Amino acid sequence: MKPLPEITKTIKLHLKVTEEQYLAFQELTNAYKDACNFISEYVFNNDFELNSFKIHKVLYTTIREKFGLKSQITTATFKTVTARYQTVQTQLSQNPYKYKNEKRNNRIHAEKRWIGSAEATLFFTSSM
Repeated sequence: MKPLPEITKTIKLHLKVTEEQYLAFQELTNAYKDACNFISEYVFNNDFELNSFKIHKVLYTTIREKFGLKSQITTATFKTVTARYQTVQTQLSQNPYKYKNEKRNNRIHAEKRWIGSAEATLFFTSSM
């Protein structure tokens, strides 16, 4: 007998929260964003190490102390950052970077090392 396929349902809802809850959530999302940016800078400066476990080993305590995040959220920051960089790597390997020129579209080959410009560092924003 074949196993049943996994079914995912997405529910969109509005939560009614107090001003205090809203501010606490905003504070949490900003701390999460700042932690992701901190980790992203570390990845950028350390040869694009994309193993979340290795990054976790080096930065876990620092992230907990510096940003005041709880354990589970701290762990999620490492996975978020490495997943974003891996997505960029995949996209660059499938479709090299394009830039517009006044005369024509140009293509340049992008490699992992090419990401070494400041503009390529991933930054995370929170939208509230």
